[in-house]
Amino acid sequence: MIDISMYIGIPFVDGGRLLSGADCYGVVMLYYKNILSIDIPDVQITANEPRKSFIKYLDEVNKHWTKLDKPQQHCGVALRMNTEHPRLVTHFGIMLDDHRLLHSIKPIGSHVVDIDNPTVKSRIEGFYKWQP
Repeated sequence: MIDISMYIGIPFVDGGRLLSGADCYGVVMLYYKNILSIDIPDVQITANEPRKSFIKYLDEVNKHWTKLDKPQQHCGVALRMNTEHPRLVTHFGIMLDDHRLLHSIKPIGSHVVDIDNPTVKSRIEGFYKWQP
């Protein structure tokens, strides 16, 4: 059994990549590095060039994340969390098993939710496996 206690309650920090503060992708990066010994590249979206950095982010996702038919332990989860742009993937989390998702949002920080939770389930775009 994997001890994920150090990943619960990490404060949400936009662009954060540390256990003392991380955004959604930062939590995924920390989990992969510390639990799976895999360094996934950072793909931060910058405020001064959001469109350019988001395109870079999507290119990186398409290169290294292979879409799965169903959730698996350690796979990434892409979600549509922005209510202003409900079809746009703006959020990422990590599956702890085939039902529980670890992710980080404002103002809660990192926490675990069941993917069958209606507010989460309706926003899942897909499940992805990291391929270096």
